[in-house]
Amino acid sequence: MFNFSILKIIDEAILPAFLVVGAKIGGVLIVTKLFALDFTLTQSSFFSIPLIGYSSSDSLTVVNTVSSILTTMMVMLGLGWVLIKAHHFHASHIHPKLATKLAQNGLENLIQDSFEIYHQALVWLSLLWFTFFLSVTQFYYGVLAAWAVIAILAFGLILSLIFILDVKKEIDLGELASEDLGKV
Repeated sequence: MFNFSILKIIDEAILPAFLVVGAKIGGVLIVTKLFALDFTLTQSSFFSIPLIGYSSSDSLTVVNTVSSILTTMMVMLGLGWVLIKAHHFHASHIHPKLATKLAQNGLENLIQDSFEIYHQALVWLSLLWFTFFLSVTQFYYGVLAAWAVIAILAFGLILSLIFILDVKKEIDLGELASEDLGKV
């Protein structure tokens, strides 16, 4: 079971990782073009990845701040979708009327069990907190605005709390079910 769970996490992490990296790269390119910033391209020795250098540290800070916020927004969208599924389409506590409507409209695949939802949430929460710790590091080195770190932290705490509330709801339902079984 443990190996299957690790494989499930890896499987669930592929698309989110590409989306987050794409948001960061896209943010860098969009901000560089939008603000017409002076830059130079150099080639690194690490897999021949092109590196972008900016003529001023202010340009680097602006690009990095905006691209970090866009990256965080991508993570928030992904995690937000998982949290919506956790609260409204969770198989353990979906309202019967909603389940019926979804089935009538051929959307019953939106209903997911705890195994699926919690693996997805683990991936997105990991990306969110990785983004936060990366932003703290970037702030420490002076290439990210302080307000961006605070915003990422605030969103991280809020979304983590919402997820914790869903896990608590799941635990309470499990305890209630085990009490009912004990009465039989």
